[in-house]
Amino acid sequence: EQLREMRGCLQEVKEQLAALVSQASQHAAEHQAALAAAQAESQQAAAEAVEAAEQLLQQQVSQLQAQKDEIAAQLLAAQQHVEAAHHQASQSVAAALAAAGSSSAAALVGTQGVEAALAAAQAAAAAQADATAAAQAEAVAARAELEQARADASDAREQLESKQALIDQQLQEIARVQSELEVAAQQLAVSREGQQAQEHQLQEAQAELVVVKQQLLGLQHLLQEAEEARSRSAD
Repeated sequence: EQLREMRGCLQEVKEQLAALVSQASQHAAEHQAALAAAQAESQQAAAEAVEAAEQLLQQQVSQLQAQKDEIAAQLLAAQQHVEAAHHQASQSVAAALAAAGSSSAAALVGTQGVEAALAAAQAAAAAQADATAAAQAEAVAARAELEQARADASDAREQLESKQALIDQQLQEIARVQSELEVAAQQLAVSREGQQAQEHQLQEAQAELVVVKQQLLGLQHLLQEAEEARSRSAD
């Protein structure tokens, strides 16, 4: 009867151990599947975040380069306009002075008599006055063009400052995206640490499963010895 009771107890322990082994195997499989799913999801999310950040950075760099080229072209055009206006004003003044000098020389050469000299002097004075008025008009026009060129340069400077502010804003946006990318990288590192912890737990569960299997083998060996003892007792 003791052997039968012992056999029953061993059978019950065997069934419990078998159920425990099955449960541990199922838990390990579920844990492994969850770990694989979490790893795939984290890797996909990190890859998408990195790709999106790289695309955004590339677009912003292209926009900044285009704006830089546009600002350089505007500054060059304004500078050329100012130089052209200054050169034109210088030529106008030089031409007016040359015309006035020529008129005075023509009035003095070949004059005979007081009346002829007076008439020539009056004509020369009138011509000189006309040349002076023309030179003054051209100087006023040149000054107006110069003022317009300065106004254009001021507008270009304001546009440059506005675009510089926009560039600063976009640089801040780039810094924000880089910060988000660093946060995503940190989250990925934390996820990897969690995966390593889960793998460690899985290894511990597998080690416990090995111990349980060894205990089961020991109980089976005891059961076999009990069967042999019962057989010898029956003999």
